[in-house]
Amino acid sequence: MNAKLPHHKLSRKISSIRPTTLLLFFCFFLTANSVLANVTILKATGGSISADKAANATSPAYTTLGNIRLTEGAVGDFAVGTGVTLTINAPAGWNFNTAASVAVTATAGRNITGQVILSKTSTVITVQFNVTGTTLSDVLTVTGVQVRATDGAKQSVAGNLTAGGTATIAGCAAGANLGTLRTTVGVARLVVTLPGQTLTDATTFAGSGFTGSPSVRTATTSFSITRITACDQFYNRVTTFTGAKTITYTGPSTAVSAPTFTTAVTFTSGNSTTTLTTTLMKAETTNITVTNGVVPGVASANFVVQPGTHSNFLVEANGGGNIPTQIAGTAFSLILTARDAQNNPNSSGTNIFTGTVSLTSTGTLTTGGGTSAAFVAGVLSGKIVNISNAGNWTITVTKTAGAQTGTSNTFTVENPVPTISSLSSPCKTTGSGNFTMNVNGTNFNSSTIIKVDGSNRVTTYVSPTVVQAAILASDMTVDAEKIITAFNPTPGGGTSSDAIMTVSTIPIISSQPTSQTLCAGANATFNVVASGFNISYQWKKDGIALTDGGNISGSNTSSLSITNATLGDASSNYTVSIQSACFADVVSSAVALVVDPHTTSTQNVSICNGATHLLPDGVSATVSGTYISVIPNAAGCDSTITTNLTVIPNTTSTQTLSICDGATHTLPDGATATVSGVYTSHIANAAGCDSTITTNLTVIPNTTSTQTLSICDGATHTLPDGATATVTGVYTSHIANAAGCDSTITTNLTVIPNTTSTQTLSICDGATHTLPDGATATTTGTYVSHIANEAGCDSTITTNLTVIPNTTSIRNISICAGSSSTLPDGVVVSSTGTYISHIPNAAGCDSTITTNLTVIPNTTSTQTLSICDGATHTLPDGATATTTGTYVSHIANAAGCDSTITTNLTVIPNTTSTQTLSICDGATHTLPDGATATVTGVYTSHIANAAGCDSTITTNLTVIPNTTSTQTLSICDGATHTLPDGATATTTGTYISHISNAAGCDSTITTNLTVIPNTTSTQTLSICDGATHTLPDGATATVSGVYTSHIANAAGCDSTITTNLTVIPNTTSTQTLSICDGATHTLPDGATATLTGTYVSHIPNAAGCDSTITTNLTVIPNTTSTQTLSICDGVTYTLPDGATATVTGVYTSHIANAAGCDSTITTNLTVIPNTTSTQTLSICDGATHTLPDGATATVT
Repeated sequence: MNAKLPHHKLSRKISSIRPTTLLLFFCFFLTANSVLANVTILKATGGSISADKAANATSPAYTTLGNIRLTEGAVGDFAVGTGVTLTINAPAGWNFNTAASVAVTATAGRNITGQVILSKTSTVITVQFNVTGTTLSDVLTVTGVQVRATDGAKQSVAGNLTAGGTATIAGCAAGANLGTLRTTVGVARLVVTLPGQTLTDATTFAGSGFTGSPSVRTATTSFSITRITACDQFYNRVTTFTGAKTITYTGPSTAVSAPTFTTAVTFTSGNSTTTLTTTLMKAETTNITVTNGVVPGVASANFVVQPGTHSNFLVEANGGGNIPTQIAGTAFSLILTARDAQNNPNSSGTNIFTGTVSLTSTGTLTTGGGTSAAFVAGVLSGKIVNISNAGNWTITVTKTAGAQTGTSNTFTVENPVPTISSLSSPCKTTGSGNFTMNVNGTNFNSSTIIKVDGSNRVTTYVSPTVVQAAILASDMTVDAEKIITAFNPTPGGGTSSDAIMTVSTIPIISSQPTSQTLCAGANATFNVVASGFNISYQWKKDGIALTDGGNISGSNTSSLSITNATLGDASSNYTVSIQSACFADVVSSAVALVVDPHTTSTQNVSICNGATHLLPDGVSATVSGTYISVIPNAAGCDSTITTNLTVIPNTTSTQTLSICDGATHTLPDGATATVSGVYTSHIANAAGCDSTITTNLTVIPNTTSTQTLSICDGATHTLPDGATATVTGVYTSHIANAAGCDSTITTNLTVIPNTTSTQTLSICDGATHTLPDGATATTTGTYVSHIANEAGCDSTITTNLTVIPNTTSIRNISICAGSSSTLPDGVVVSSTGTYISHIPNAAGCDSTITTNLTVIPNTTSTQTLSICDGATHTLPDGATATTTGTYVSHIANAAGCDSTITTNLTVIPNTTSTQTLSICDGATHTLPDGATATVTGVYTSHIANAAGCDSTITTNLTVIPNTTSTQTLSICDGATHTLPDGATATTTGTYISHISNAAGCDSTITTNLTVIPNTTSTQTLSICDGATHTLPDGATATVSGVYTSHIANAAGCDSTITTNLTVIPNTTSTQTLSICDGATHTLPDGATATLTGTYVSHIPNAAGCDSTITTNLTVIPNTTSTQTLSICDGVTYTLPDGATATVTGVYTSHIANAAGCDSTITTNLTVIPNTTSTQTLSICDGATHTLPDGATATVT
């Protein structure tokens, strides 16, 4: 009530109050004034935290907030209380780090004591303390609180740390704000929204991210990217990303042309507002990443770019790539691919090509023309084609009823090397006329030439496997094997292996073989005479071909020889076949070989010694042996008779025998003998001849003997005659002695008695006793032993054996390490183990005592600990330590033994460090304590180091500016220039690239690019066959064709030069001339020749190439002859040259001979004078006389 009085009245009121009342009032006054004051709350700083640190971020992290401090405005703001609490409550969407080192402090020496962090959960931190009074001003500080947002995509406008608990604190009621938390946008990145997608950003606290799938795009067809957005990983839009930006794009590939994009893009509040026109060229599955060189991009979702409208065809070898060199007439396969204008295969999407095409070629296409099969998914593989002619060709594909085409590379088709498998006329008769022959084989074409012995023949192409050759009669004038070859010209080509056409006359036999008769063992020869070309012979017996071997030779010649003929060689049908390649065998007439046998026989004959035997050939024999007699048999051939003659000797023998006295022996001749002596007997032996036997006979006397023996009682003795005896006595036995005669033996036999005894013994358990018979015993019992006594008879000994047992015992003892124990046997031990002692027991046997000794170790252990500088550690023995060192403590362990504990204590200093960093202009650096910096400066941060102690980090931060540059370049048409950012350019223009400079910041490079065109030209040239032309690119050419060369033009770009090269063939011709001996012939090249021979001249032909002229020159000799003539006197002779002669003389005439050359004729002319004479004759009347001139005269 007094509190409501005015102050001036209150003063007067106080003056009238007693002192005691005044003191109470003063206290009340102070208390009332304290209630009116409030604590000052220092809120936690650092509450604006990047979404990139949220629990669901890529790299979540807790942020340490600034200290929370409550400072009394007046004493008494903290109400007195024991164990009161202050709670710090996290706002919704935020959590505390329960592992953080949260601490609470109060000003020492004041009213607040016993302050501790009572508990930490993810949402509440509880501080407990005591307030002992209200007389002093207190400050309560909480440090180390760490927080983290639960979801980076749900930005709160504000979320406050709020107070709570049981403590009464003026000005800090429940719900008081202890610090404001909010998430800020994380690191910016650029994301692309594609057609078909919708991006919801997190700015409006709604669910964020992409929905929908990107739609399929078509190569070469323009489309618009929906939007580019600057946002963090939770799609929180970076609204400060505004204005004109130069955007670069990566992801889509370059086809023939590079993809195009809108690069100058305007952003408003993090969203692009420019229409983003895009044309992609490569059909593929791709994505798009964008950046302005500062803010990085994130790859978009993958989307499909399908091929564009069908535009052309790619013609390749079936395995892909250029068509290599082929062989004319040999099929090969292609793969045809339908493509769009950017050469993307039309194999998928809405522009897939499934139509048909037709094929044409600059060569002659024999297979594969016309309409093809339908393409499958834009591809026709394994298309078979065949070009029949050699040369350099291309193949063009044209869409059926369409304009789309595609042409292959220029490839070479070479002629194959032909082969000949057979001839229609492999044989011809000598003298045949002209005919046409079919040559069968492979790899024939219209340029194939058939040659006979290397000379060309007119050849008609029928098919790749048949050509026809005109064979001339001149090829068949003589017997010969004509070599037939097929030749294909270049390119490729070559000559086949040889085939043979045999020209032959028909074989004939001019002399037949003749039959023969002979004795076995004689030699026979059959001969035949035959004619023909390349004939062979085959002799046969009974129609079966003979071969050389054994006694046969010449079976394939004109003369068959049979040596040492046997009966098996005899036959009435020996023939020989005359064989040739072209005609049926000519077989001789059959002839006979008659072989008369020699006979053989054997006779075995025996005679007694002294007799004589007459052999078949009349010879006499008297001794044993084999005798061969040869006499003629009935056929007049040898009959060989073998006589095996045995002369049986008269035998003699001796036998030595013995008989017992009183016996009788019968001799061989039947006589008997009873006394010793030599006896001779004569009898016939087995062969019937005389046998003389001498018998030496001995009479053997009978024997007697005595033996004295003894045996043990119970034993049995066997007497010499096999009888047995068991008792003492004299025994007589009769047996045969060594000579088989009677032996009388007297035996004196004595029987010796056996002995017995007993012994009683004892042994210790485990010992072994050896019994009298050598056996051993180890257990108690009665043992009977049998041994030989002194007389060698049985001695029976009985042993009564007792086994005294040994004793065992166990004792368990433990000692501390360092002490010892004495074992029962006096041994002293000091280590843990089982010890066995042996001492005698009361019976004198072994007593085994087992001692299990345990040595209890004094324990040692080491602990390594660390404390922060200024803290105190209590050691195990109660001592304390505050400095780094090693401390040894001794206490008793659980077993009562010594426990030594070594403590390695490290006092960890509070650390300081400095880092020097740089960032690019416009970037933000997060300092170690979570604060951010964007300008150059020195920043000091305090955080807990790795050891949990204070770490002061100084950051020297430098902001590096971005750079710009320009480059001017040129490339050749068709080349691609890679820009600094990796993009490519193929057309003239200005390109802006963004890359990182040496400092890692944005470098904007402007490239002014000029495309220099390539040049083309054509030259038409010709060379002579065999010459080599060097093309502009240094390559060489030797055959007609179109050659494309690529060299650098004056600007350094490609210059394509097409060379149309024609190879002009060299010509050849042959002339056959003759001149007379002594004349000179001028050859085509101006040289002269005077001798017979072949001359080769080379002169330029009309085309200026080599013309080879072969001149076969024959020098015809001038002839000379002499004639000797005579004429009658008065006659005139006309000489060969037309002159006349009338007188004897030698005349020389020169006229042209048959060859037109000089013929010198010498005429030896004799003029015979006319003579006159008179004869007088007479004839009878009526007779006729013939006159000298033949006339007749009759005179009547």
